[in-house]
Amino acid sequence: MKKLIITNFLILALLLVSTELFVRYALKYNVQGISKNLINKKKKVLFNNKNLINTTAFGAKVYTDENGFRISENQKKKNFNKIIFIGGSITFGPAISAKDTFVGLLNKVNEISVLNASVFGSNLENNYKLYKKFIKDKSIKKAFISLTLDDLRNDKIFNTEENNVNTILKDLKIINKINHYLRAKSATYVYFKNFLLNPKKTYYLNDLAVYKNIDNLNKASSIFSDFSREKEKIIFYILPYAQQVTVSGCQTKDIAETFLENDLNIKEIKYLNLKKQFCAHKNPKNLYLKNDPVHLSKAGHAFVFTVLKKYIN
Repeated sequence: MKKLIITNFLILALLLVSTELFVRYALKYNVQGISKNLINKKKKVLFNNKNLINTTAFGAKVYTDENGFRISENQKKKNFNKIIFIGGSITFGPAISAKDTFVGLLNKVNEISVLNASVFGSNLENNYKLYKKFIKDKSIKKAFISLTLDDLRNDKIFNTEENNVNTILKDLKIINKINHYLRAKSATYVYFKNFLLNPKKTYYLNDLAVYKNIDNLNKASSIFSDFSREKEKIIFYILPYAQQVTVSGCQTKDIAETFLENDLNIKEIKYLNLKKQFCAHKNPKNLYLKNDPVHLSKAGHAFVFTVLKKYIN
């Protein structure tokens, strides 16, 4: 009996390991966790911890310099012609080596030092704080600020539109902890979760609802006004969600795009909306991690690099 139990246990373990390896390497799904030591949450400005060498994001190794900027391992420091990229997790590039992110690729162009000042969980307000913090370095000549749907999220402003099952489950601490643990450890869990919940559409609709809240819009418009005081140094780049570059998404302009473009135009702030280029791609879904609603694949980062490289000189 004991031998039978051990045999069945070994068979089950082998099956689980084989499934995990198949999902990771054949189906190309990533785990979705980040190391606990990556972000410094104790300060008023959300940013990465400094000098990290033993950290991961979606399974990819992460290194940061003495300022908290994401860098490649053994990256040589350049102290001239600095350009800074500020944003959230999409610009950070989870699951991708720093050298293969669009910021890493831009850093190889000409004699320019391109800095990656992005952090998981950053929003428009935090991006402004990061800009004010790092622009004090007079050698920084230009700042590129990312814009995505969720950048208007503000925890202090409650959105009554969000009362779906996904949001309710997130508020249950035990469910939230289990979810975070499993998605950080198991690509198989990520695969089945994506299969059941259709995150591309769900995340898009959740974040689009933010634009139906007038308080969110007023807050964002106020922050854009703050940015506009230094608009000569700033270019916003709008990165689309996967749902926005489907066939139907490419044929329409949603309320988020309309608000962002209108407000930036009114305040005469330069911006690049990359949705048009994404929609022109022969297979836009390949620009994102497998079934991920927002984060770019290695091919996606290379594609954004080709679009942005002509604007960094």
